[in-house]
Amino acid sequence: MTAVARKKRVKTTKFISQYLRHLSRGKGAFRLEKPILRVLIMEGHESLRKYVATKLGGKLQLRIVAEVAGGVDAVRKAEELRPDLIVIDVGLPRLDGIEATRPIQKVHPNSKVLFVTENCSPDVAEEALRSGGPGYVLKSNAEEDLLPAVDAVLRSKRFISFGLAGTLLRSRRSHRMGRVWRPEGNAKI
Repeated sequence: MTAVARKKRVKTTKFISQYLRHLSRGKGAFRLEKPILRVLIMEGHESLRKYVATKLGGKLQLRIVAEVAGGVDAVRKAEELRPDLIVIDVGLPRLDGIEATRPIQKVHPNSKVLFVTENCSPDVAEEALRSGGPGYVLKSNAEEDLLPAVDAVLRSKRFISFGLAGTLLRSRRSHRMGRVWRPEGNAKI
């Protein structure tokens, strides 16, 4: 063994022994790199609620803390559990997802909101995004958009399903130009 290799081995051994002493003092317990984030799922249809729970439950740093079917229950559970991420449908019974998001954001503004809905109206999407949810995923695109949307929302980025993003952009431009965009074409107001 050469002198250089011996020196390297001694340094490595010294480092390992110091690290083990550090651990034995209780100062360096093993920690996850990312904290486990609590998720609340608010979806009116049980089969879709289970799908979202299964899809998100498979991610290591996400833990599903509750699943609810109605908007009133959603607000109550969000206030009680204070989740990090709320996956919510716009079309919830009794209190829609947009209206449910407003009181939740007042009580717990650190909760990130992701709308997963079948409503592809640009006006509804804009209202949802204004209510405090930076993410909007169409249920028809959930297979490919759900996990990227969750990652974006948790990093405080905006995410809009591909199918809706172009429509939303055209709608905003048209409103600024005094036009209303419709799928069949533009029409002056």
